Amino acid sequence: MELPMNTLKSQNRLKFSLKPSSAVQKYSSSLFYGVVCLVLMGLCVPSVAAQDDLFLVFGSVKMDDTNKRLLGVKVVVFQDGNVFDELLTDAKGDYDFELPLRHDYTFSFELDGHSNKRIEVDASGIPESTIGNRNMDLDMTMFPLPPGFDESIFENPYGRGEYVAAKNTVVFDNNYTVRMRNKVQAEFSRLERMEGELEKMRDDFDAFLKKGDQSMGKQEWQQAVDFYDSALALFPDEANAQAKRAAAQVKLDEFLASGQSEAAFVELLDAGETALESDRLDEAIEAFEAAAVMRPDAPEPAKGLRDVEARREAMEEDGAYNEVLAEADNYFDREQYERAIKSYDEASELKPAERYPQDRKEEAQIRIDDLASESASIIERTVAYEALIDDANDLYRDDDYAAALVKYEEASRLLPAERLPQQRAAQCRERIAEIESEDAERLRREQERADREASSASLRELQIQYDAINDDADILFRNDDYAAAIVKYGEALAVLPDERYPVQRMNEAQRRIDEALAKSEARSSSKGKGRDKADKQDEDDRASQKAAADARDARDAQRAEEAEQEASADRQAREAQKSETAAATDEAALLDAEFDQLITSGDAAYDAADWD
Repeated sequence: MELPMNTLKSQNRLKFSLKPSSAVQKYSSSLFYGVVCLVLMGLCVPSVAAQDDLFLVFGSVKMDDTNKRLLGVKVVVFQDGNVFDELLTDAKGDYDFELPLRHDYTFSFELDGHSNKRIEVDASGIPESTIGNRNMDLDMTMFPLPPGFDESIFENPYGRGEYVAAKNTVVFDNNYTVRMRNKVQAEFSRLERMEGELEKMRDDFDAFLKKGDQSMGKQEWQQAVDFYDSALALFPDEANAQAKRAAAQVKLDEFLASGQSEAAFVELLDAGETALESDRLDEAIEAFEAAAVMRPDAPEPAKGLRDVEARREAMEEDGAYNEVLAEADNYFDREQYERAIKSYDEASELKPAERYPQDRKEEAQIRIDDLASESASIIERTVAYEALIDDANDLYRDDDYAAALVKYEEASRLLPAERLPQQRAAQCRERIAEIESEDAERLRREQERADREASSASLRELQIQYDAINDDADILFRNDDYAAAIVKYGEALAVLPDERYPVQRMNEAQRRIDEALAKSEARSSSKGKGRDKADKQDEDDRASQKAAADARDARDAQRAEEAEQEASADRQAREAQKSETAAATDEAALLDAEFDQLITSGDAAYDAADWD
């Protein structure tokens, strides 16, 4: 629900009402649900120069079902949680307040026996730029509360509104109002259900009363009391039932007192014995004395009183015994065994038959003997401890940490409370761990060095084998035996697969084989042509072939020279690589040797406590 801020007065008021069911109306002439009429308007009235803007709230309070205006309803205004103002409605049921703007308000409508309601209106968000008074017409309706109605429903606000600047409007939470209305409706429904239950309860009440009256007529007093109790369980405040129950109880008491004196006497004796067994001596005396009054000549009450007195004396004796025994136990717990033995002797004098003080005395004596034996043992252990510590210290100074650790641990077992052997044992473990770590590191470096040397030797052997095969392949290549040269170069490549030289020479050899084959095929195809000119042509061919052979020889010589240059460059590169590998190996060996020397020097300085 939104209430606009720009009208003087709303002509269409919003109402929330709920009619009770007809079943509940028999308990109240009109139990209608409340009506709330809320309108918040803006009043465009010019402000007086020195006058603050006001929040003008007014309205009337009426009876829900009759619209009768209610006089004397207290209307309390809470501003920001605190009581700000209050008044009573006049004869017309009207009220009005002049309140400061821009606050959080709660309006409480209160009338005894009626549906008291509260409405919350948060006007704190009205901006300062909004000038002039603001009116709110807040009418309220109330209804009388029927018997049994749960008034806690109205502890929560019945309506909630809040100013929203974006709309220049107070927006009311309609969902919340509906929930409140549903709560009230549910309460009326509950009362209606209880109305049917009440009728059944009344029928049961009347039936119990009738049965009680019948039992009274038959002089069955106990049954009458029981029936009247059942009726009062339904309606405890019924005076008629209370009176009948009291009369029945009187009759029952008279009956029990008239013919039950023997039973009462026995009951008193039993009560006295029970109290005596539980050491409730005052209750026992009271019971036996009452029995003696009822039958003065009977011997049982007198005997009971004598038993009570004997028990009292025994309890006093027990008190002294328990006090001494508690003192002895206290000495025992504090290991003051000599004093404990003395107190246990006193307890045994009070009760010689009791075994507890005697057993505790024997245990205390055993503790004394054990302490004496333990003292002698401590001296022996201390002597052995000192000897072990001396031996362990000598071993520690000699860097025999494993043997020293054994001695320190043995000394610690002799005197577990001593800190020195525990600390030195921990230091031995640290040194042993450091030595093991250093040995492991040294073994790792030696293994790496051996692996490098083995790898270098293997590489040198492969290089020698590779060079020998390449030399054989080069000879075959220079002799124009290209097929055999290709095979040899393949063997060299199998030895060192990453080398480029064998691959280049194999490609060149294959190229020359392909070239020779092409020339041979060309010569074969030209033999069938020009046989008539054979004589002259043969001579020309021989001259041409000689010239071509000379040119080919020249090219082969040049290619051989180029191949030799490439081979020489490759050999030089391999030799340079070998030199670099050897130099790197030698440098790594020197670094390992220098590292080992530094570690050895550091260990010696550590052992000598030379931290600088």
